[in-house]
Amino acid sequence: MGISQREKGRRAELELSAILRDGLGDDTIRRNLGAARNGGDDITVGRYRIEAKNCKTISMPAWLR
Repeated sequence: MGISQREKGRRAELELSAILRDGLGDDTIRRNLGAARNGGDDITVGRYRIEAKNCKTISMPAWLR
């Protein structure tokens, strides 16, 4: 994975975590550093684990499979 792809993913994770933090009013929501190395999720919200994706079109059925 190139540096531009990693940066694109990092920006998406930061943006999503800010949206969730503001929308839910929970200041503890943060991007999980090292998620790729540790095989974990990008963002944790309570018992929910979120994998952030940044793409032009939404493909929820494919992601859920």
